Amino acid sequence: SRKTVNLLGDLDKGDAELFMRLCGFGWSIRDSYFPLVYDVDDEVYNSHGITFGTLTHLDSLGIVQFNNLDGFKVADLPENFTVTYYGKPVELTFPKDSENGLDIGQVFLTRAGQELAPICGSKPIDGFFDFVFDRWASESIVSKEEPEQGPPAKEG
Repeated sequence: SRKTVNLLGDLDKGDAELFMRLCGFGWSIRDSYFPLVYDVDDEVYNSHGITFGTLTHLDSLGIVQFNNLDGFKVADLPENFTVTYYGKPVELTFPKDSENGLDIGQVFLTRAGQELAPICGSKPIDGFFDFVFDRWASESIVSKEEPEQGPPAKEG
């Protein structure tokens, strides 16, 4: 959109790099992209420069909405639902047949953020898939075991 192009023109290199790092925490849920930031004080985020201050800054630029108190949810999900992290799927199973909600943390991309996320050049964060998988397993919405990755590679 024209608004996103104007916003992009206003970003400096540091802002763009910060947004790219944030997008490394992004999961695809219902054809949208959600950086899952559950606790801004957690080392998994802070070690990549994602802090209360940097998220407040991205909010002021209009790329994200940051809500440190209540957070956000994706609503109206079916009982079984697949989400992905950089192409790696996770099957979620909720307690009800329908109208389930998934806590997505404290950050929500604005329309401009959604438009910029796929082209920002982000890369997956080492260990973040397991971090989120373990969180969801503790909430009993995924099985305790990670999904099969196929047969092991042959050595040779």
